[in-house]
Amino acid sequence: LGLRLVGKNQNVLQARLESQGVTMQAVAFSGDVLLQTMQQSCPDERKSDLVAALRGQPSGLRLDILYCPEWNEYNGRKSIQLKLADMRISAL
Repeated sequence: LGLRLVGKNQNVLQARLESQGVTMQAVAFSGDVLLQTMQQSCPDERKSDLVAALRGQPSGLRLDILYCPEWNEYNGRKSIQLKLADMRISAL
């Protein structure tokens, strides 16, 4: 649903992901490296979807992700988030 780089060095990737109607927050530390790898391997026909996702716009981008669920506690709120280990653009 959306991807963005945050943090002092713009190296933490935050993602809002949806699967089967369930929306989850995800984070990848060193996410800039993951994003760069994904951009380099992105097929030309999917580049516009990736750009749209990075702008927070609706896109047809589908990802395969490797993650570990973890607790995130921020400002007194506790929630589950996905800690991304790897990701790639899904095959069409």
